[in-house]
Amino acid sequence: MLYFFVMNPHGINVNRLETLGIYELRELGRQVGVPRPTSLRRDDLIAGIKSRIEIGNIQKSPTRGRKPRALGVDFSKIVDNDGHNSFFDLVLSQMIEPQVRDGASGEARMVSGYLHRLVNGNALLVGVDLNGYPVSAKLLRAHCLKTGDYVEGKAVYNASRNAFIVEEILSKCENTRFDCMNGIRPSKSCGVCGVDFLFGERVLFVTPKPFDRVEDVVRIVAKINGAHKVALLIDETDDAAMYLNDFVQDIYLTKVNYSVQKQTMACLLALFRAKALAEQGKDVVLFVDSLNKLFKIYNNSAYTDGRIDPVQINLAPLVDLKTFMMSSRVLKNGGSLTVIAYINIASNPVEDYIYNEFADLAHKIIKR
Repeated sequence: MLYFFVMNPHGINVNRLETLGIYELRELGRQVGVPRPTSLRRDDLIAGIKSRIEIGNIQKSPTRGRKPRALGVDFSKIVDNDGHNSFFDLVLSQMIEPQVRDGASGEARMVSGYLHRLVNGNALLVGVDLNGYPVSAKLLRAHCLKTGDYVEGKAVYNASRNAFIVEEILSKCENTRFDCMNGIRPSKSCGVCGVDFLFGERVLFVTPKPFDRVEDVVRIVAKINGAHKVALLIDETDDAAMYLNDFVQDIYLTKVNYSVQKQTMACLLALFRAKALAEQGKDVVLFVDSLNKLFKIYNNSAYTDGRIDPVQINLAPLVDLKTFMMSSRVLKNGGSLTVIAYINIASNPVEDYIYNEFADLAHKIIKR
């Protein structure tokens, strides 16, 4: 009989097994080698999984007979990952092609970007070239890397996986975990379009469909002094980025022909950049054009066929989109992150639902 040995898969926390359903427990039991998991009661099945995992070495034999239906296990419920267990992280870890797929065997290239840890224990290097490069858990432990660290490394093309894999970390710039830093109440004010708001608040601009939001960003930037501006433009052209180049310090652009994976990398890169600057003590203003387009990216990450209609609204990625909006705060050391997001006036059930969800999160709502 053939056996193979693995350590605790996915870093499972055995104290969270109660959160799984019976079908998820049976699938996990098959993965860790519990004998006849479908014939056990729930309590006995949990006890069997715990005993297998706590031993350290897990024996798993090949499946005999009919292959069971793969229902999968939601590991985000039972994995310890520094508080980053979210639907969006789970989608990133399951993306079929989040990395570059053109290269020769053994080819190496220099890569740089921000690290994003995934629920499966590995990580993704969000490159400045809007590509994702997988990073192994071994490298994470060796260099004590965490989400948000800016790293530079060498990626080597792996012919068997048909992708570039990060194999060496050359340098890193540690960040102090923006999400864990203590915040204070906003106090520094700024006036835009006749409305006063504070640095560190969430401002929602409600605009009609045929509205030039890029031109509006220029008008707003001209009235904001002493802040670092970051813009995230979704489904725009190079002309819009060139127009903003003289007014905004950092521009992250996604085009219509970009894949969902590449659009995802741009959104993550913009947020990581804004958080890193705020950690350095700067007042940062992040412009998002727009929440409707950003929601489509998050939603399409869940539905690979790209459909977007009222029936296909997924509430799980909406939680992560709210987390994106809720990133604004004033840090105790003096830096701040202000999120100014555009949203279209509700003209269909999807946009109406998005507007109602985000209207309560904004400190100020300005209608254009």
